[in-house]
Amino acid sequence: GVAAWRHGDLDQATVLQLRSLRQWEGLNERMGPTYCLEALSWIAASQGQPERAAILVGAAASLWQSMGTTVDGYHHLAGYHQDCERQTRQALGEAAFEEAYHRGMQLAPAYTVAYALRQPERPPVPAVPAEMPLTPRELQVARLIATGHSNKQIAADLVISQRTAEGHVEHILTKLGFTSRAQVAVWITAPPEGTGS
Repeated sequence: GVAAWRHGDLDQATVLQLRSLRQWEGLNERMGPTYCLEALSWIAASQGQPERAAILVGAAASLWQSMGTTVDGYHHLAGYHQDCERQTRQALGEAAFEEAYHRGMQLAPAYTVAYALRQPERPPVPAVPAEMPLTPRELQVARLIATGHSNKQIAADLVISQRTAEGHVEHILTKLGFTSRAQVAVWITAPPEGTGS
């Protein structure tokens, strides 16, 4: 995707980069998706979509931070990132750039990929029984899923084995009738029915 972008084939670059991002979906890996978001921001800037580029730059920055680093630590990417940010700031103006950038920074991990793939920000959540279907431990795991924790991170936080964490995640998905961690995140953060929120 990056090679196609560098050669000016923006449509092919987008297709390839989105395909790459989809392949990372659901894996407990952050570097791959972060790199994809960076590249998609460069492509969006080149396509004359500065607001989308700024949001993607912010989303990527948030993921870099979650790994305890920044794009500046990756010299082969830093120049492209700086060019994209400069171009996007000029196109939007400082205030609009900062607003879009912060929107990207504040995207919940579960929605970042959905935004990049142009899916609805809040995927539809299947109906769940009114009574709490999860055990207290499963609810704890579901809350960690909603904050973007991988199975390995859940295991470390709860001082359990990774296999046990994986089992909890499987049980949560089965009990709720969900097929993805993003649905769990939406369910956990959704306001209770009847609140009007």
